Amino acid sequence: MKDTKKLVTCALLIAIIVIMSLTPLGYLKIGALSITFLTIPVMIGAILVGPLAGAILGFAFGMTSFFLGGSALVLYIISINPVLAFITCVVTRTLMGWLCGLIFKGLKKAKPNSFLPFVISALSAPVLNTILFMSTLLLCFFNPIVERYPELYTKAGSNVIVFVALFVGINALVEAVACTVVGSGISKAVYKNFKAE
Repeated sequence: MKDTKKLVTCALLIAIIVIMSLTPLGYLKIGALSITFLTIPVMIGAILVGPLAGAILGFAFGMTSFFLGGSALVLYIISINPVLAFITCVVTRTLMGWLCGLIFKGLKKAKPNSFLPFVISALSAPVLNTILFMSTLLLCFFNPIVERYPELYTKAGSNVIVFVALFVGINALVEAVACTVVGSGISKAVYKNFKAE
């Protein structure tokens, strides 16, 4: 991270994350959850700069979610337990960015001239974001979430996996598709010139 270009890239992407989080570009609010596009700058940084940058950008994403309230759900869990809410919002996003960078690094070594590392890495960001956030959310706030959405839990037949599927629903699918298409396209277009300079 000593290289000036890498530092400038990270700073620029952090600024983009903050701007997106303050505008409709960052979150499309539908029901209890929001479809977030903030994984896009995180994955781009993880692909261009590496796993450490991915972790830093994931941390920035998590901090904006925690302090700016990415959704009504985030505000709800903060009101219950701010420490566990911080872990749910920030630690999971930091881990997501770091893992996205590691996935790209490993795939790029295995398939150096393929578009596949970009696609899989871009897809990993929203998928990991959903898995890590939802698993931590249910681990830390299962009872309050069920109490807040009892009809959904009843509809799921008290099955936790079905409950999660109903809870994230179409949001997770839209987020995954949009972030994969945009993230892989941008990162692939920029990667060659970024590495060549």
